[in-house]
Amino acid sequence: MAYVVHQPKLGKGTYGSVYRVTFPNGKEYAVKYAKDADDDKEAKLMKGFNHPNIVQCYDYHLSEQHGLFMVLALCKGGSLEGKTFCESKAIPLFLQIADAIQYLHSKKVWHRDLKPDNIFLDELGNIKVGDLGFAKVMQTMDTASAEIYYGSLPYISPQILEKGSYTEKTDVWSLGCIFYEMLSGKVAFESKDLTKKNHYEELDPRFSFGIRELIKDMLLKKESDRPTSIDVFARLELIQGKKYVQPSSPKKAELAIDWPKLVSAVQRSD
Repeated sequence: MAYVVHQPKLGKGTYGSVYRVTFPNGKEYAVKYAKDADDDKEAKLMKGFNHPNIVQCYDYHLSEQHGLFMVLALCKGGSLEGKTFCESKAIPLFLQIADAIQYLHSKKVWHRDLKPDNIFLDELGNIKVGDLGFAKVMQTMDTASAEIYYGSLPYISPQILEKGSYTEKTDVWSLGCIFYEMLSGKVAFESKDLTKKNHYEELDPRFSFGIRELIKDMLLKKESDRPTSIDVFARLELIQGKKYVQPSSPKKAELAIDWPKLVSAVQRSD
């Protein structure tokens, strides 16, 4: 049985395209193809993670001739882009996002490109954080310097926009923007120059005080004043009023892949 590549593409970005592909085993997967990629950093990172709210990478293939191919779990619920939720539905979802990010931070990985269209829903409605192309793995340093912009407007933290030093709390700023958008249906910061626009329209009183204060703290311009991802998770759990139950982790199943046939099928569709 052949690999069947479906159209239209699931997504297309600066560094590649994502396709829905039916494999010979009859199951569907997402295949990310970056023909100009010259390293497998993102693929290695994602394959090494085992968290229920991070997109699972089954395997990858990198060659000078063909570029990078990553076989990922297919998130049938699509991304969070354009989706709005009431508070009672948003909190459990955002707890899953915060749990994934505190997991990454515990591994000394900073995502640096968190935005609604990099966060997905599976067929059961569970969160899957993906796209770690801009992720940074820290060694012994506690801070990094932004010589160029990392991330996507309007979710980039002021520290990166100012090309200054920053910590993992750059992700917390992005999370604050995402949570605000999930609840309000609009972006927190319209301006491209977030360093000058240090004010956003706060959520209206129909949202709980705890949620409004949490988002306010996540969007504090001074990085040291922001909560950590662990703090965000803990405060959300208190607001929810019950202990968070993590979804079961996906089984790290081996997947037999005929790379020459898959590469050929994807390239014919690109």
